[in-house]
Amino acid sequence: MRRFSRSRHGRRLRVGHRNGPPQYPVEPGVSLPIGSPAVRAWPPNTPYRLNDIDLASRLSFFIWSSIPDDTLLNLAAKGTLHQPQVIEQQVTRMLADPKSQALVRNFAGQWLQVRNVQTHQPSPETLFHFDDNLRKAPREEMNLVFANIIRENRPVTDLLDANYTFLNERLAKTLWDSRNHR
Repeated sequence: MRRFSRSRHGRRLRVGHRNGPPQYPVEPGVSLPIGSPAVRAWPPNTPYRLNDIDLASRLSFFIWSSIPDDTLLNLAAKGTLHQPQVIEQQVTRMLADPKSQALVRNFAGQWLQVRNVQTHQPSPETLFHFDDNLRKAPREEMNLVFANIIRENRPVTDLLDANYTFLNERLAKTLWDSRNHR
């Protein structure tokens, strides 16, 4: 790996907190792409059209967290992937594929912060019954709700006010028992 040099790459990018001292990136792998003229030259909030190969990659990495398959690449090479009926068929196909579980895990985990459930410390009332299976249960319940929203093409507002849920019996009993013993 080559060293970041001011003479080769211009000024260093400053990163810091409002009230703290600026810090300089130590990883060229992060600072060089962000500071490159090609990235900085693009005006902010300027729309641009993706070509079909870029579209195939973005779809695939968003839904599958993986590279595009041959079907996507062939449609992209033909220049037809961007067509509304084609892209709709491909998204439907991709969501039906088991690889789409990556969307549930990654989107729910990161954007809905489902991963944070893993670090939750149980209350003293539930500590006696608490184990790894019980720790995983809330995350699994939330993932099932999100997967159902995708699978059933439900409105995104179901994340906030759905009139259904998926229930882990052991988790429900543990929570119910701990609330009734206070």
